[in-house]
Amino acid sequence: GEEEDRTGRPFVGRAGQLLDKMIIAMGLSRSEVYIANVLKTRPPNNATPTLEESRLCAPYLYEQIGIIAPEVIVTLGLPASRTLLNSMEDALFVHDVEGHILECNAAACKRMGYTRDELLQMRTNDFDAPEFSAGFEKRIKEHLARKTYRCEGVHVAKDGASINVDIHTTLIDYRGQPAILAVMRDITERKRAEIERETLRTRVLQSEKRESLGVMAGGIAHDFNNLLMGILGNASIAMLDVPEQSRLRHCLDQIESAAQRAANLSQQMLAYSGNASYSLKRLDLRQLVQDAAPALTA
Repeated sequence: GEEEDRTGRPFVGRAGQLLDKMIIAMGLSRSEVYIANVLKTRPPNNATPTLEESRLCAPYLYEQIGIIAPEVIVTLGLPASRTLLNSMEDALFVHDVEGHILECNAAACKRMGYTRDELLQMRTNDFDAPEFSAGFEKRIKEHLARKTYRCEGVHVAKDGASINVDIHTTLIDYRGQPAILAVMRDITERKRAEIERETLRTRVLQSEKRESLGVMAGGIAHDFNNLLMGILGNASIAMLDVPEQSRLRHCLDQIESAAQRAANLSQQMLAYSGNASYSLKRLDLRQLVQDAAPALTA
Protein backbone atom coordinates (compact mmCIF):
# COMPACT_ATOMS: atom_id res chain seq x y z
CA GLY A 1 0.00 0.00 0.00
CA GLU A 2 0.97 3.65 0.57
CA GLU A 3 3.57 2.86 3.25
CA GLU A 4 5.29 0.34 0.98
CA ASP A 5 5.39 2.92 -1.85
CA ARG A 6 6.83 5.56 0.47
CA THR A 7 9.62 3.37 1.95
CA GLY A 8 10.29 1.19 -1.10
CA ARG A 9 10.08 -1.92 1.06
CA PRO A 10 7.40 -4.66 0.91
CA PHE A 11 5.18 -5.54 3.86
CA VAL A 12 5.98 -2.70 6.24
CA GLY A 13 2.41 -1.75 7.18
CA ARG A 14 -0.03 -3.66 9.36
CA ALA A 15 0.32 -6.75 7.16
CA GLY A 16 4.09 -6.51 7.48
CA GLN A 17 3.91 -6.36 11.26
CA LEU A 18 1.81 -9.54 11.27
CA LEU A 19 4.29 -11.17 8.91
CA ASP A 20 7.15 -10.23 11.25
CA LYS A 21 5.41 -12.04 14.11
CA MET A 22 4.94 -15.13 11.90
CA ILE A 23 8.62 -15.10 10.92
CA ILE A 24 9.70 -14.83 14.57
CA ALA A 25 7.35 -17.71 15.45
CA MET A 26 9.24 -19.83 12.89
CA GLY A 27 12.51 -19.08 14.68
CA LEU A 28 13.77 -16.66 12.05
CA SER A 29 14.40 -12.94 11.87
CA ARG A 30 13.28 -10.52 9.16
CA SER A 31 16.90 -10.14 8.03
CA GLU A 32 17.03 -13.86 7.20
CA VAL A 33 14.01 -13.67 4.92
CA TYR A 34 13.89 -11.99 1.52
CA ILE A 35 10.49 -10.60 0.63
CA ALA A 36 9.50 -9.54 -2.87
CA ASN A 37 6.23 -8.38 -4.36
CA VAL A 38 5.01 -9.97 -7.57
CA LEU A 39 3.79 -6.61 -8.86
CA LYS A 40 6.49 -3.96 -8.77
CA THR A 41 3.98 -1.09 -8.83
CA ARG A 42 0.75 -0.63 -6.90
CA PRO A 43 -2.30 -1.24 -9.16
CA PRO A 44 -5.01 1.45 -9.34
CA ASN A 45 -7.17 1.59 -6.21
CA ASN A 46 -5.00 -1.16 -4.71
CA ALA A 47 -6.96 -3.71 -6.74
CA THR A 48 -5.98 -7.36 -7.03
CA PRO A 49 -3.36 -7.72 -9.78
CA THR A 50 -4.61 -9.17 -13.03
CA LEU A 51 -2.92 -12.14 -14.73
CA GLU A 52 -1.56 -9.83 -17.42
CA GLU A 53 -0.05 -7.45 -14.84
CA SER A 54 1.58 -10.38 -13.06
CA ARG A 55 2.92 -11.72 -16.37
CA LEU A 56 4.53 -8.39 -17.26
CA CYS A 57 6.29 -8.18 -13.89
CA ALA A 58 7.27 -11.88 -13.72
CA PRO A 59 10.73 -11.48 -15.38
CA TYR A 60 11.83 -9.09 -12.60
CA LEU A 61 10.59 -11.52 -9.94
CA TYR A 62 12.40 -14.47 -11.55
CA GLU A 63 15.61 -12.43 -11.70
CA GLN A 64 15.30 -11.71 -7.98
CA ILE A 65 14.77 -15.40 -7.27
CA GLY A 66 17.80 -16.28 -9.40
CA ILE A 67 20.03 -13.84 -7.49
CA ILE A 68 18.86 -14.91 -4.03
CA ALA A 69 18.74 -18.67 -4.87
CA PRO A 70 16.46 -19.44 -1.91
CA GLU A 71 16.20 -22.89 -0.33
CA VAL A 72 12.45 -22.45 0.24
CA ILE A 73 9.89 -20.23 -1.49
CA VAL A 74 6.65 -19.34 0.31
CA THR A 75 3.88 -17.57 -1.58
CA LEU A 76 1.46 -15.30 0.27
CA GLY A 77 -1.88 -14.72 -1.44
CA LEU A 78 -3.43 -15.77 -4.72
CA PRO A 79 -1.49 -13.43 -7.11
CA ALA A 80 1.87 -14.66 -5.82
CA SER A 81 0.79 -18.29 -5.97
CA ARG A 82 -0.53 -17.93 -9.52
CA THR A 83 2.63 -16.24 -10.72
CA LEU A 84 4.85 -18.97 -9.32
CA LEU A 85 2.64 -21.80 -10.54
CA ASN A 86 2.41 -20.33 -14.04
CA SER A 87 6.21 -20.33 -14.22
CA MET A 88 6.25 -24.14 -13.93
CA GLU A 89 6.98 -26.27 -16.99
CA ASP A 90 4.87 -29.07 -15.53
CA ALA A 91 1.09 -28.92 -15.84
CA LEU A 92 -0.70 -28.25 -12.57
CA PHE A 93 -4.34 -28.87 -11.75
CA VAL A 94 -6.39 -28.43 -8.60
CA HIS A 95 -9.56 -30.53 -8.68
CA ASP A 96 -12.13 -31.73 -6.18
CA VAL A 97 -12.69 -35.37 -5.25
CA GLU A 98 -15.18 -35.72 -8.11
CA GLY A 99 -12.66 -34.47 -10.66
CA HIS A 100 -14.07 -30.98 -11.28
CA ILE A 101 -11.15 -28.69 -12.12
CA LEU A 102 -10.89 -25.74 -9.76
CA GLU A 103 -7.59 -24.21 -10.89
CA CYS A 104 -4.84 -24.80 -13.45
CA ASN A 105 -1.64 -23.15 -14.58
CA ALA A 106 -0.48 -21.87 -17.96
CA ALA A 107 1.50 -25.04 -18.72
CA ALA A 108 -1.68 -27.12 -18.35
CA CYS A 109 -3.53 -24.89 -20.82
CA LYS A 110 -0.68 -25.02 -23.34
CA ARG A 111 -0.24 -28.78 -23.11
CA MET A 112 -3.92 -29.68 -23.32
CA GLY A 113 -4.78 -27.05 -25.93
CA TYR A 114 -7.66 -25.53 -23.93
CA THR A 115 -8.08 -22.05 -22.48
CA ARG A 116 -8.17 -21.65 -18.70
CA ASP A 117 -11.89 -20.88 -18.83
CA GLU A 118 -12.52 -24.08 -20.82
CA LEU A 119 -10.56 -26.22 -18.39
CA LEU A 120 -12.39 -24.75 -15.40
CA GLN A 121 -15.63 -26.07 -16.93
CA MET A 122 -14.24 -29.60 -17.30
CA ARG A 123 -13.54 -32.67 -15.21
CA THR A 124 -10.32 -34.65 -15.34
CA ASN A 125 -12.23 -37.52 -16.96
CA ASP A 126 -12.89 -35.24 -19.94
CA PHE A 127 -9.27 -35.45 -21.05
CA ASP A 128 -8.18 -38.73 -19.44
CA ALA A 129 -7.70 -41.59 -21.90
CA PRO A 130 -10.55 -44.14 -21.52
CA GLU A 131 -8.36 -46.84 -19.99
CA PHE A 132 -6.95 -44.35 -17.47
CA SER A 133 -10.29 -42.72 -16.72
CA ALA A 134 -11.77 -46.09 -15.74
CA GLY A 135 -9.60 -46.20 -12.60
CA PHE A 136 -10.46 -42.70 -11.32
CA GLU A 137 -12.60 -43.75 -8.34
CA LYS A 138 -10.06 -46.34 -7.20
CA ARG A 139 -7.24 -43.79 -7.37
CA ILE A 140 -9.28 -41.23 -5.40
CA LYS A 141 -9.96 -43.75 -2.61
CA GLU A 142 -6.28 -44.65 -2.37
CA HIS A 143 -5.34 -40.97 -2.48
CA LEU A 144 -7.70 -40.02 0.36
CA ALA A 145 -6.23 -42.83 2.45
CA ARG A 146 -2.58 -41.94 1.73
CA LYS A 147 -2.85 -38.11 1.43
CA THR A 148 -0.27 -38.27 -1.36
CA TYR A 149 -0.28 -40.41 -4.50
CA ARG A 150 1.80 -41.09 -7.58
CA CYS A 151 0.95 -42.86 -10.80
CA GLU A 152 1.40 -42.75 -14.56
CA GLY A 153 -1.46 -42.07 -16.94
CA VAL A 154 -2.44 -40.93 -20.41
CA HIS A 155 -4.19 -37.67 -21.31
CA VAL A 156 -5.78 -36.75 -24.61
CA ALA A 157 -5.24 -33.15 -25.75
CA LYS A 158 -7.83 -31.07 -27.58
CA ASP A 159 -6.24 -31.99 -30.93
CA GLY A 160 -6.50 -35.70 -30.10
CA ALA A 161 -2.82 -36.24 -29.30
CA SER A 162 -2.05 -38.76 -26.54
CA ILE A 163 0.23 -37.52 -23.77
CA ASN A 164 1.91 -39.86 -21.28
CA VAL A 165 2.16 -38.20 -17.86
CA ASP A 166 3.81 -38.89 -14.51
CA ILE A 167 1.36 -37.65 -11.87
CA HIS A 168 2.17 -36.52 -8.31
CA THR A 169 -0.83 -35.54 -6.19
CA THR A 170 -1.32 -34.11 -2.71
CA LEU A 171 -4.50 -33.68 -0.70
CA ILE A 172 -4.99 -29.99 0.19
CA ASP A 173 -7.63 -27.61 1.50
CA TYR A 174 -8.81 -25.31 -1.27
CA ARG A 175 -11.08 -22.49 -0.18
CA GLY A 176 -12.53 -24.54 2.64
CA GLN A 177 -13.05 -27.78 0.74
CA PRO A 178 -10.86 -30.88 0.29
CA ALA A 179 -9.14 -30.85 -3.06
CA ILE A 180 -6.29 -32.53 -4.88
CA LEU A 181 -3.23 -30.70 -6.13
CA ALA A 182 -1.89 -32.63 -9.13
CA VAL A 183 1.45 -31.94 -10.82
CA MET A 184 1.71 -33.73 -14.15
CA ARG A 185 5.00 -34.14 -16.01
CA ASP A 186 5.01 -34.98 -19.71
CA ILE A 187 6.90 -38.29 -20.16
CA THR A 188 5.77 -39.00 -23.72
CA GLU A 189 9.32 -38.84 -25.10
CA ARG A 190 10.60 -41.04 -22.30
CA LYS A 191 7.91 -43.63 -23.04
CA ARG A 192 8.69 -43.49 -26.75
CA ALA A 193 12.39 -44.04 -26.00
CA GLU A 194 11.52 -47.00 -23.75
CA ILE A 195 9.47 -48.58 -26.55
CA GLU A 196 12.30 -48.03 -29.03
CA ARG A 197 14.80 -49.61 -26.63
CA GLU A 198 12.52 -52.60 -26.11
CA THR A 199 12.04 -52.97 -29.87
CA LEU A 200 15.80 -52.85 -30.42
CA ARG A 201 16.35 -55.39 -27.63
CA THR A 202 13.81 -57.74 -29.22
CA ARG A 203 15.50 -57.41 -32.61
CA VAL A 204 18.90 -58.18 -31.08
CA LEU A 205 17.48 -61.27 -29.35
CA GLN A 206 15.89 -62.44 -32.58
CA SER A 207 19.15 -61.89 -34.42
CA GLU A 208 21.04 -63.90 -31.78
CA LYS A 209 18.47 -66.69 -32.05
CA ARG A 210 18.84 -66.78 -35.82
CA GLU A 211 22.61 -66.88 -35.46
CA SER A 212 22.34 -69.76 -32.97
CA LEU A 213 20.02 -71.64 -35.31
CA GLY A 214 22.50 -71.12 -38.14
CA VAL A 215 25.36 -72.52 -36.07
CA MET A 216 23.24 -75.50 -35.02
CA ALA A 217 22.07 -76.12 -38.60
CA GLY A 218 25.64 -76.02 -39.83
CA GLY A 219 26.75 -78.58 -37.24
CA ILE A 220 23.85 -80.91 -38.03
CA ALA A 221 24.48 -80.60 -41.76
CA HIS A 222 28.16 -81.54 -41.37
CA ASP A 223 27.32 -84.60 -39.27
CA PHE A 224 24.53 -85.53 -41.69
CA ASN A 225 26.91 -85.27 -44.63
CA ASN A 226 29.32 -87.66 -42.97
CA LEU A 227 26.52 -90.21 -42.53
CA LEU A 228 25.37 -89.75 -46.13
CA MET A 229 28.85 -90.33 -47.48
CA GLY A 230 28.87 -93.72 -45.78
CA ILE A 231 25.41 -94.58 -47.14
CA LEU A 232 26.24 -93.50 -50.70
CA GLY A 233 29.62 -95.20 -50.66
CA ASN A 234 28.26 -98.53 -49.44
CA ALA A 235 25.30 -98.37 -51.84
CA SER A 236 27.68 -97.80 -54.77
CA ILE A 237 29.89 -100.73 -53.72
CA ALA A 238 26.88 -103.01 -53.30
CA MET A 239 25.61 -102.15 -56.78
CA LEU A 240 28.86 -103.48 -58.29
CA ASP A 241 28.00 -106.98 -57.09
CA VAL A 242 24.30 -106.92 -57.97
CA PRO A 243 23.09 -107.87 -61.52
CA GLU A 244 21.18 -105.28 -63.52
CA GLN A 245 17.94 -107.33 -63.49
CA SER A 246 18.02 -108.02 -59.75
CA ARG A 247 15.26 -106.59 -57.51
CA LEU A 248 18.01 -105.56 -55.08
CA ARG A 249 19.43 -103.33 -57.81
CA HIS A 250 16.19 -101.32 -57.87
CA CYS A 251 16.27 -101.00 -54.06
CA LEU A 252 19.88 -99.83 -54.13
CA ASP A 253 18.94 -97.25 -56.78
CA GLN A 254 16.24 -95.94 -54.46
CA ILE A 255 18.70 -95.78 -51.55
CA GLU A 256 21.22 -93.87 -53.65
CA SER A 257 18.55 -91.47 -54.96
CA ALA A 258 17.20 -90.76 -51.45
CA ALA A 259 20.70 -90.24 -50.11
CA GLN A 260 21.45 -87.81 -52.93
CA ARG A 261 18.30 -85.79 -52.13
CA ALA A 262 19.31 -85.80 -48.47
CA ALA A 263 22.74 -84.52 -49.50
CA ASN A 264 21.07 -81.65 -51.37
CA LEU A 265 19.03 -80.85 -48.25
CA SER A 266 22.22 -80.87 -46.23
CA GLN A 267 23.73 -78.38 -48.68
CA GLN A 268 20.72 -76.11 -48.13
CA MET A 269 21.23 -76.28 -44.37
CA LEU A 270 24.89 -75.36 -44.84
CA ALA A 271 23.88 -72.44 -47.04
CA TYR A 272 21.42 -71.27 -44.36
CA SER A 273 24.20 -71.35 -41.76
CA GLY A 274 26.52 -69.41 -44.09
CA ASN A 275 29.02 -72.28 -44.37
CA ALA A 276 28.37 -73.09 -48.00
CA SER A 277 27.82 -71.28 -51.26
CA TYR A 278 24.72 -71.74 -53.34
CA SER A 279 23.48 -70.73 -56.76
CA LEU A 280 20.02 -69.99 -58.13
CA LYS A 281 18.75 -72.15 -61.00
CA ARG A 282 15.52 -73.36 -62.53
CA LEU A 283 13.97 -76.40 -60.87
CA ASP A 284 11.79 -78.98 -62.63
CA LEU A 285 9.11 -79.62 -60.03
CA ARG A 286 7.62 -82.50 -62.03
CA GLN A 287 10.91 -84.34 -62.05
CA LEU A 288 11.42 -83.60 -58.36
CA VAL A 289 8.00 -85.11 -57.51
CA GLN A 290 8.67 -88.16 -59.68
CA ASP A 291 12.01 -88.75 -57.97
CA ALA A 292 10.46 -88.42 -54.51
CA ALA A 293 7.33 -90.49 -55.23
CA PRO A 294 8.88 -93.96 -54.72
CA ALA A 295 10.25 -93.01 -51.31
CA LEU A 296 6.93 -91.51 -50.26
CA THR A 297 4.87 -94.54 -51.38
CA ALA A 298 7.25 -97.17 -50.02
